[in-house]
Amino acid sequence: YFWSEACGYCKKMETETFSDSAVIAFLNKHFIAVKVNSDNERGVVSGYNVQGLPDNWFITEKNEIIGNQPGYIPPDMLLPLLRYIHTDSYKKMSYKKFLGTK
Repeated sequence: YFWSEACGYCKKMETETFSDSAVIAFLNKHFIAVKVNSDNERGVVSGYNVQGLPDNWFITEKNEIIGNQPGYIPPDMLLPLLRYIHTDSYKKMSYKKFLGTK
């Protein structure tokens, strides 16, 4: 999760999305969450070619990039995305198809 103190949508993600109990529980159980301050970690920002904030990246245990989702993501949209990645469904189907299978 790339963020900056000057980013309004980053603050919104902090107060709405990353404070949601269901999001917190799912992230804590299935992911290793990393918060990168884009102002302090310019090299990492450049390495991932982050163009805007906030920007959420998903990376495998082997450091392979699954993908990223830029912009603000409300809790009710982040949870299905996290399930899509956690279940490895991204390897088998599009996200749109995954959402339609529920």
